[in-house]
Amino acid sequence: MGCFMAELPKRELLEQKFHKAGELAWKRLEAKPAWCNTEYK
Repeated sequence: MGCFMAELPKRELLEQKFHKAGELAWKRLEAKPAWCNTEYK
């Protein structure tokens, strides 16, 4: 049997976690070397 949550966390907590995840994703994108973002034709 798998593990599951009986109820969802509070909306405020979910929003905070979502916002933090978005910030971290942008930081990772900005930290990529320039050659990763170039298109090869």
